[in-house]
Amino acid sequence: MGKAYVHTLDLAAINAGRAKPLNRAVADLAGARTGLLVPLSKEGALLGAIRLFRHEVHPFTEQQIALLQNFATQAVIAMENARLLTETREALERQTATADILGIISSSPTDVQPTFEAIAASASTLCGAANACVFRFDGSLIHFVAHYGLTAEQVEATHRVFPISPGRGSITARAILSRETAHVADFLADPEFAHPSLSQGGLNTTLSVPMLLDGQPIGAITLVRPEKELFSDSKSVS
Repeated sequence: MGKAYVHTLDLAAINAGRAKPLNRAVADLAGARTGLLVPLSKEGALLGAIRLFRHEVHPFTEQQIALLQNFATQAVIAMENARLLTETREALERQTATADILGIISSSPTDVQPTFEAIAASASTLCGAANACVFRFDGSLIHFVAHYGLTAEQVEATHRVFPISPGRGSITARAILSRETAHVADFLADPEFAHPSLSQGGLNTTLSVPMLLDGQPIGAITLVRPEKELFSDSKSVS
């Protein structure tokens, strides 16, 4: 455990050659002298800090320090509540999407196309992707069967590439070949990527998750976003 707080009587006095650049800037540019820092921590993990300064050398009282520590405790509680609320909302959204897809399956047991389209829409929305595609693997070729969010040009570009065999040249084909999630921040920079025409509309980060039945691939769900930013674990398709 670290200190409960850091109380510096005179920042200017400690800046003679050994202060960190930030502390030196605070003292020299902002005119800060006495400083008080209270960490925001939970179960030993540092979440942030609250920092106060005075422009004169004047120590904070024990009551003032205790008050700031109380504010820090309340801030941590607020941050934790926000996190729990976010997790609850995301879980509810996933449950709702699952229920919607199950409802579509029940209403169209012999037609898989509406299910594929619902999966693409839910995956894109829940995972923060610009678009999502669903692919079916027939044991030989990978077929593009549904999408959500693609432009007409992007749909045309995808149809020009698929169907293809499993391989390393496509992120989707790679996921099906390896039976593992394929995730790249910039597929055009990927040395094995072989289909630059799929970059229609400036798409970059790609996440493809294989659909497995008894360990064998039967398709994949692929998410794409224009930003070069990997999907987080909590936002990945599962």
